Amino acid sequence: MMDTGKRQAWSTYWSSGALHSCTSSFHGNYSGILADFWMEVFQERPARRMLDLATGNGAVPKLALECIRTRPLEIVGVDLADILPDWINDGQKDILHMHSGVHLETLPFSDGEFDLITSQYGIEYAEWPQAVNEAVRVCEAGGRLACVIHHENSVVVRVGEQENTNLSLLLADDGVLDAASKVLPWLGDARHATVPASNFPEKVQARLGYNTAMDKIAEVLVDNFVPDILLQFRHEVHALLSRVSRAEIGVDTAFNRLRQWRDALEASKSRTTSMIESARNADSILEFGHIVMRRYPGARLDITELQQDEGVLGWGVKALLQ
Repeated sequence: MMDTGKRQAWSTYWSSGALHSCTSSFHGNYSGILADFWMEVFQERPARRMLDLATGNGAVPKLALECIRTRPLEIVGVDLADILPDWINDGQKDILHMHSGVHLETLPFSDGEFDLITSQYGIEYAEWPQAVNEAVRVCEAGGRLACVIHHENSVVVRVGEQENTNLSLLLADDGVLDAASKVLPWLGDARHATVPASNFPEKVQARLGYNTAMDKIAEVLVDNFVPDILLQFRHEVHALLSRVSRAEIGVDTAFNRLRQWRDALEASKSRTTSMIESARNADSILEFGHIVMRRYPGARLDITELQQDEGVLGWGVKALLQ
């Protein structure tokens, strides 16, 4: 079950307006094969009442509203994190209901309330078998489950692992954020200094530490297939120090900016770590099917690897409960 720190990290992330839960360097998350998967689910047969698990900012409900024209349709989205999608308009509020603070292991719904249960990169973050049992419980007989689940060998996970390595480099004790914080006080004094820098060994050491941290980023960038965050913060940190040296901003303001960046990067690493740890292998996905069939022995299961040019994006799991 997600702890308080991780829940806050996700709440903060969703409050930024992001629609997807993938790592920041992966952009192919809700198009291509994944869009095709959901189009097939929604067009296969009309849903009357749909429940989206770990909905985030409601990417799957948004797609459902675009695909399902049959009315009446009601969509309920639940998430443990605090969510408030900003794309919902007044005309949709009567059919779309979003709920925060909901544990997937203990859903607040009666048996068989929904005829379609969905989840995209969500149900795997919860505890199994509890969350899968709950999804089956609240789905009516004859209803459907459709889930896209993180795959342990997916390109999304591979990108996440590299991005976490990049984040660790930035957040390290000798990383660029730490090195910049040691340089800042000397930059503040440098505007008025009349004594050569060599007279202050601590200043020289701070500058050497900063240069070493920047050199390390340059070295790592050579073979880095997701360099975005390293490139961004190499530029941002250098620009910040330059502004201090030109007396455009004060040292205290710069320190606060570095702290904000550190908090944001630590939250990003927490989310990415959760994703990597939640990714499922083939045995785990088979267990998903077994959990479903313990309640519905005649259930029709369809388990596929969702794959396109970039590689595997996840597991596609469909179940007709009969």
